[in-house]
Amino acid sequence: MQIQCEHCQATFKVADEYAGKRVKCSKCQQPFLAEVKEAVSASEMESQPAMKRKLVTDQAVPVAATVVSQGKQERDHQPSSGQHSSRQQPGSQWSVQQRQAKVMAGFRGKFQRPKTSFSYRLGMTAAMGAMLLLPMLYMCFVVGIAWLVWLHLANNWVLIQHARGRGLLVAVMLYIAPAVAGVIAIVFMFKPLLAKPAKQGRIRSLTPQGEPVLFEFVKRICDEVGAPIPKRIDINNEVNASASFRAGWWSIVRGNDLVLTLGMPLLSGLTLQQLAGVIAHEFGHFSQGAGMRVSYVLRSISHWFVRAVYERDSWDEWLESMSQEADGRFSWIFWLARLAVWLSRRFLWVLMYIGYMLTGIIQKQMEYDADRYEVGMAGKLAFASTFRSLRTAAIGYEQAMGTLSRIASEGRVVADLPKLATMHADNLPKDKLNDFLDQSMKVKANFFDSHPCDNDRIAAAANAPDQGVFQSQLPASALMQHFEASCMGVTKDDYEQAFGQKLAKLKVVATESVIEEQSREDAGWESLGRFFMGAIAPTREFPLPHYQLFQPSDSDQACKLVTKARQTMAQTIDHYSSYMQLQEQAYEQRQSQDYINRLQRKISKVDTSAAVQKNEQQLAISDPDPAMAMKFSKACGIRLHTCCCLLKDTAIAGRVPKASELLHDAISVLPTLHALDAQLLPMRDLEKRFGYLVFCFGHLEKVKGDQTTLVTEVMDVSKNLVGTYSEFRRTLLGIPYPFEHADASVTVGEFLTTEILVAEEVGNVAEACSSLISEFYTLRGRCLGKLVLAAESVEKALGLPLLERSQPTT
Repeated sequence: MQIQCEHCQATFKVADEYAGKRVKCSKCQQPFLAEVKEAVSASEMESQPAMKRKLVTDQAVPVAATVVSQGKQERDHQPSSGQHSSRQQPGSQWSVQQRQAKVMAGFRGKFQRPKTSFSYRLGMTAAMGAMLLLPMLYMCFVVGIAWLVWLHLANNWVLIQHARGRGLLVAVMLYIAPAVAGVIAIVFMFKPLLAKPAKQGRIRSLTPQGEPVLFEFVKRICDEVGAPIPKRIDINNEVNASASFRAGWWSIVRGNDLVLTLGMPLLSGLTLQQLAGVIAHEFGHFSQGAGMRVSYVLRSISHWFVRAVYERDSWDEWLESMSQEADGRFSWIFWLARLAVWLSRRFLWVLMYIGYMLTGIIQKQMEYDADRYEVGMAGKLAFASTFRSLRTAAIGYEQAMGTLSRIASEGRVVADLPKLATMHADNLPKDKLNDFLDQSMKVKANFFDSHPCDNDRIAAAANAPDQGVFQSQLPASALMQHFEASCMGVTKDDYEQAFGQKLAKLKVVATESVIEEQSREDAGWESLGRFFMGAIAPTREFPLPHYQLFQPSDSDQACKLVTKARQTMAQTIDHYSSYMQLQEQAYEQRQSQDYINRLQRKISKVDTSAAVQKNEQQLAISDPDPAMAMKFSKACGIRLHTCCCLLKDTAIAGRVPKASELLHDAISVLPTLHALDAQLLPMRDLEKRFGYLVFCFGHLEKVKGDQTTLVTEVMDVSKNLVGTYSEFRRTLLGIPYPFEHADASVTVGEFLTTEILVAEEVGNVAEACSSLISEFYTLRGRCLGKLVLAAESVEKALGLPLLERSQPTT
């Protein structure tokens, strides 16, 4: 039969037995339901573009589609209420007319615009007046400094009038210094007005021709709430939506010059009803035009104060260097200028926090006012669920960024970040997610927050109707005819800004495959703690009997060996945990004291406050037996290795789901694990040297006067680190990297280290060593996770329960 991928429209021929099953497209790597597609006629073939016809003929082979496993189907769950998955994009085949009809059918009834109370307007006016006083106070402060400088120059010239000889130079310096310090302070106070704004990334705007339904939807909401229709709709890759003045202060004057910005992860995570409420909220700010203008002015003033107080640039560096490097006869003038700048910024700091307080009060009231528009549009039920959906989408986005960081280190990226974020959100454990959301509802807003807390906002809408004038459970993504293309567009924009020219070297991979890969990674880390009862970490050594897998000659005997190892682990876990805690604490104390002793041989004054103090830890056994502790680590290795070997027994492997895949993963990571385990002692030495480098770095700012000796010591440590680092690279260059990578030939040494490291560039050396230490243990944990997943599957097939710490025997 002939089927067609619903994502990339590629056509395949497959066996009839695949009908009704989920398969994966070999072109775009996305799963879809195999449904019979009518044969393509010759006339249709002629009407298709040449490239399309090529896809049909070249890819119409039975092996082009593979059946997705039943386990994957079971994991593909339906999203909870108020959420949906971008994998289930509805209406991909709808025409513009069909899409518009389904979307606009959600409007039911006439929107009743909330009335703004007189007390609210009075409060806004009073707050605005108070806020405008802050720039006036600021200008008065600047004028005051200038006036004092003028008074000094006009009245204190007598200092030089009667001076003679060397005294004349001193008098001139005393006369000029306050004026110089005052002028510098004034210049620094005006610096934020002169500085260029931060460069903005690419703006991606939609057009009414490309997304007519979205523009009509937004226009209808603006008409309902009585707000100006935006001149432009932009999209980005944030879990947010905002309406703002398009051209800043000039747009304030015009009044109706707005831009709506929609985050694609937001559209991917909300229902259409929830999004309607969010948009009504944003434009509700503009329905009472004065309110949003006030807010813009307040936020602009606050932002200006923040820049004036905290922003540092080349001007600050120049002033600091002049005070430290100028001739001693003149450097005190620049120190006086630094004091004047510091005092002026303290005054601005006070004004900034007053501005924060006023802005917080006003914006909280504005949010409550805009919430009434959202509730009126979507209803209080959708209003309450929106907070949970937004936070869920934010968690998914955060996890997506973590996944992206991991795969980017392997030379890979996904084409669709919003889809990755939504799929992460869909796969969040419901119990943990609900606990987090419940906790977030208990968070209270502080005095300076610009938004009320979620719980207070929901409580304020308690008396509103359950449903608003717009009702629809369609996903918000149904608004857009080219949703996936837009998601890929904003993803590309982010990549160009983050990676620059390096983007051309990265390999784009299917989002679904990355999610499945990340799911296995997470499962590996979870099983790592579970299998070893929380006692073995990637930083701790334990011996494996072999780094190869052999088929047991006697499977029954091997199973008994696993059972015995489990019993030994259960009996010795407390000794091992207590013993390792004591050993690691003693090691840290020795290291800390060693750093102090080494540096004291170079310089006389060494800060000992960073020394590790003895910490009385709660031990499971107060006097652990080292022999029992060693039995635990040995039993861990025997249990893990034997379980993996049992995968080679066909009788046992037949009872293990995905046995061949687990066996392949275990075999592939063992050479890497062997190489990493052999480098554990050299890694300890590298960590020790790196820790000493950081310790010396910390003293560079504390040691006053001549720092030549300390700098020499830092350079010596850096050279030693470069040598150790390079040896790591040489040792691991021949070990193939065991996980997916854009470069199939990459080795562990190439993955963990960089080729060129210069000892004189101490900052780069420290960064490279820190990265090596982190990635080394992460890679070791990933390898162990693969083995543990295989071992747990075998034990489950053998009917062995999970090994609990409190369990004395199995």
